[in-house]
Amino acid sequence: MMRRGDWDCRSLVPPSIVDRVLSYADTPVPRRLEGNTVPACGLGWCTNFDGNWQNVPRDAFAVAGAGNQVLLAVPSQDLIFVRNGRALEEGPGRAMSWRGLERYLFDPLLEAVR
Repeated sequence: MMRRGDWDCRSLVPPSIVDRVLSYADTPVPRRLEGNTVPACGLGWCTNFDGNWQNVPRDAFAVAGAGNQVLLAVPSQDLIFVRNGRALEEGPGRAMSWRGLERYLFDPLLEAVR
C-alpha cells in the first residue's frame, strides 16, 4: 500500500486502485464523538487526509480492530507501525478507541520520529 501496489519492482495492484482505496470515500465526518477522534474512511482504510490526527502527517493511513490492534502507515516518513494487544483505555465503548491510539501511540511515535 505504501508503494502504491509495487513490491520488489513488480506491480501487484495498479496504482490507481491503491489511490482509490486510500482516498476519502465521502462519508459523513462527525470527527470528534464523545471525545473520541474518528478518522475519515477510505475503502477499508482510515485516512488522515484532513489532519484529524493533528500530529500525524496527512498522508498517513491506518486499519484497526478490537482492543486497539492497529497498523499505521506513514509514507512520507517511510514508517509502518503495527500494534497488537488489549484496549488502551478502559470503560464502555473503549474496546476500539481512536483517541487512545492517537494519544498513546500515534503522537509519541511521530514525536520520536521527528
